[in-house]
Amino acid sequence: MKKANNPKKEEDQTKKETVETRGRKRIELNPKIVENLASIGLPLHHIANIMDVAKSTLDKNISENDEIKQAILKGRSNASKKIYETAYNLAVSGNVQMLIFWLKCRERWKEDSQGDEIAEETLTPQNLNEVRAAARKYLEASEIN
Repeated sequence: MKKANNPKKEEDQTKKETVETRGRKRIELNPKIVENLASIGLPLHHIANIMDVAKSTLDKNISENDEIKQAILKGRSNASKKIYETAYNLAVSGNVQMLIFWLKCRERWKEDSQGDEIAEETLTPQNLNEVRAAARKYLEASEIN
């Protein structure tokens, strides 16, 4: 004896199929493009705008897709590397402002009001090369350690 089809069960299956096909299409981001944009120092909201997606979409891709997350991290690291290289090259070439900035940021060097007066008195065009050489030596020693 053949069982009669249950119309309720068939209706439930149809609804289930409909529900599965509803919703927005998942937006897949290209990790290489994301990495390149992050490597020039762009913040996430600019990366999202350039890729023509909402920032929330980019955030969701970062949290759910390890490849996108790694692309952001690698890109940001590359951007920082470029800045560090530029700052270091300026410092060792004798850019006094960069030397001071480097020492303050990287070596926790501090100035006090008395030190400023002494520095102004002792830093002359005649001894600037000596100061640059000493700073280069100090920075190179810091890089080794």
